[in-house]
Amino acid sequence: MNSVYLTNPVTGAKRGIKKAYNISYSERSNNLFTGGFTLSADDDLTKKIKQFSFIEIYDGEKRVELFVVVKSAESYGSSVPVIKYDLMDALFLLNLSVIEFLQLTNPTTREAMQAVMDCQYLPYWTLGDVEFSRGFSYQWENENGLLSPLMSVLDDTAEQYVIERDTTKFPFVLHFRKPTSKVSARVKQGYNMTGFTVEQEGKNLVNWILPKGNAEGINTVDISKLNGGKRYLMDQSSMDEFFPAMTIWKDDRYTVADNLFAAAKSRLNAWKEPNVDWNVSAVDLTKVLRHPENLAINQNRKIKANELKLDSLVEVETKKYGKINLRVLERSKSDVTGKPGEMTLKITNEGINAFAYDEERQQDIARMTANGAQNIIPYIFDREADDTEPVDFSFEIPEDCVNVNNAFLWIKPTNFRATSKGNKSTDTVVSSNTSSAGGGTTVGSTSESGGGTTVGSTSSAGGGQTVGTTSSSGGGQTSSANGNHRHVMFTAAAGPLNWTEGVFAANGTAGLMLKTNTSGSIETAGSSGTHSHTVSSHTHTVSITINAHTHDVSINIPAHTHKFSVKIEPHTHQVSITIPGHTHPIIYGIFKYSRLPSSMEVWIDDNVVPVDSTSVSRLDVVKYLKKDSSGKVVRGAHKLKIKPNDLVRFEIQLMLTVFIKSRIGGKV
Repeated sequence: MNSVYLTNPVTGAKRGIKKAYNISYSERSNNLFTGGFTLSADDDLTKKIKQFSFIEIYDGEKRVELFVVVKSAESYGSSVPVIKYDLMDALFLLNLSVIEFLQLTNPTTREAMQAVMDCQYLPYWTLGDVEFSRGFSYQWENENGLLSPLMSVLDDTAEQYVIERDTTKFPFVLHFRKPTSKVSARVKQGYNMTGFTVEQEGKNLVNWILPKGNAEGINTVDISKLNGGKRYLMDQSSMDEFFPAMTIWKDDRYTVADNLFAAAKSRLNAWKEPNVDWNVSAVDLTKVLRHPENLAINQNRKIKANELKLDSLVEVETKKYGKINLRVLERSKSDVTGKPGEMTLKITNEGINAFAYDEERQQDIARMTANGAQNIIPYIFDREADDTEPVDFSFEIPEDCVNVNNAFLWIKPTNFRATSKGNKSTDTVVSSNTSSAGGGTTVGSTSESGGGTTVGSTSSAGGGQTVGTTSSSGGGQTSSANGNHRHVMFTAAAGPLNWTEGVFAANGTAGLMLKTNTSGSIETAGSSGTHSHTVSSHTHTVSITINAHTHDVSINIPAHTHKFSVKIEPHTHQVSITIPGHTHPIIYGIFKYSRLPSSMEVWIDDNVVPVDSTSVSRLDVVKYLKKDSSGKVVRGAHKLKIKPNDLVRFEIQLMLTVFIKSRIGGKV
């Protein structure tokens, strides 16, 4: 069976490299595996093996892992030319992608890791099991590779974890699981242990740690708000047993206090005891017992041998130290085919995630990361206000602001100012009543008139007939005549004045024919004497007809004056006035209101700011700014509101002192 294969994980095709020798591998917990093999330079497969070719290594029947070629060295000398290939496992492909900037706010652990995996240029790896769930905020900048950010997500949780790969399928699957707490193997002096060295190192002991995150000075991220005001962590039992060992741990990648706190606790737990490393030479019994020379002995029995797997918990037994449970952090073989039973182990008391990411790379990242700078954001303005129209001002805290150090407020009241000019108005109708007048009496005379004569006629009257009776007369008796008198008896009719026959009429209603010699009337011969008449009360019926007619009029008015007296009763007048559209000329000048308010109310983000006067000087209002659940000032829009009890013009200054790291926007 071949131990080395040239394979294509996408198609599944593989080809054995039969002449490979010096096949080696080294497995390291939560880190990249390495491997290698040597091949004659004249082997035909050397033409197909290139940088980043995929290689599978087997240890007997057990598949070790899928690797990629990262280096080849050709040697030419007196012997046969050879090519030595250095390998790293396929997890190395994650370090061929980068993160320029990625910021996440309170994702789950899986969401954070998926966001990092999504940064692959070629998605050869997918995320499998993640057996942890914590909610931190994360931020990466200028990351060369994805493996370190992935591991840092779990380092922040202070959880013990192991990375498990599955490269038997494509795309490859990456699992993050909890390590087993069950002892699965043993290494015993005189049994499967051929030798060991024990190294104890106290110089790296840490039992008091002062963690510092991103930025400098007062803006440095620390853990004081999460640790009862203390900026440090300590382990008193370790200090009592050994010696107080203090360190300041600075990591500029941490911009969130929660993450820094969890990572610091994890490190203190790993560093509080001196590190003990066991370098063990052991025998891989699974290979020895299956060696051809032993197969005959064991052919009828089931072989039960310890498998010393990476990350497994093993029981180490020596004469001096007795039995100790330690974890396998490294496992390697130098020659899979030539010396299959020889194995080297690194077993230690150090935690499973010993922060194996490259510290030198961390320093490179810190050098590339801008620390940011403290900035002052001024808002200076004036506003008119009264008790119905308060000052209502919005201001922003930038999203890339790391800290808000303070927010100082100044308010100065001055007299309300107004300016004015004429504007065209629309037609306006004004209707109203006057107030009641007092009334009164006026006496006087007109000036003297010149008089004059007026001649004219009336218009034609229509005429008409009137029928009626007089009122009843009272009747009565006339006075005595006191003398004789006569009565005409007859009136002469026309005819000759001779005795001739004549006709005489009485009252024109009857006549007599007489002979007479006169043409006059015939009278009585004598009077009847004094007498009186008695008339009874009676009425007369009257009928008058007036024909249509006009009257000529002539009036002569002499010069004169008129006396008059006028009395005006109390009264009102209804008035309606229409004002047409018009303009007014400008009156230049600044007009000031004569009074100042006596009190005012102030709010920041609907939080009342206590003030006892109408002026404020350098009042720090940062504690009134709206906060999130962790007590951090919310980024984005905020509001200032000031309400006086009278007309006023406020002169206002709001000065924000903030620490900013610029990661958004463009370069103009």
